[in-house]
Amino acid sequence: MVKKLFSLVGAAVSAFSAVSGLKSARRDQDRLALLNAIFSIAVAATGAALVLRDWRKDEDR
Repeated sequence: MVKKLFSLVGAAVSAFSAVSGLKSARRDQDRLALLNAIFSIAVAATGAALVLRDWRKDEDR
């Protein structure tokens, strides 16, 4: 339970950082940084989805 909570918090922090990078990349018009931020957001969202799916499976058991 604690491990899953830390994983979820980690995904949230990663998403926050990626959104910050996205804003910075848009402001600087840096296409490579923009692409990096977009993929970082996708990774954070996928990580959160995996944790939530695992959490729901544990509740069903």
